[in-house]
Amino acid sequence: MNEPVVLDSGPVGRLVHPRLNTKVSAWLDGLLAAGVTVYLAEIVDYEVRRGLLAANMARSLQRLDQFKAALPFLPINSEVMLEAAELWANARRGGYSVAESEDPT
Repeated sequence: MNEPVVLDSGPVGRLVHPRLNTKVSAWLDGLLAAGVTVYLAEIVDYEVRRGLLAANMARSLQRLDQFKAALPFLPINSEVMLEAAELWANARRGGYSVAESEDPT
């Protein structure tokens, strides 16, 4: 069974510019083709969206909306944020990297 993937803002920010980031697009396509469940978290949507809005990037905003419609969406609430903190800490203690270096570009 494939482990689910929750996209971080780095890959999502690249995915909304697919012509510039073909490696990341291919990476996501590969995950989906392999049956991996890929999630978009609300906090990531917020982080990417605010930058796109500030830069007035309408086409990229449309792509972000398409991802939001196509992928399972993880809304934020206090319970989710507490669990996210626990998962992050457990991964770090377990020796897993949770840094930007995991970005697939």
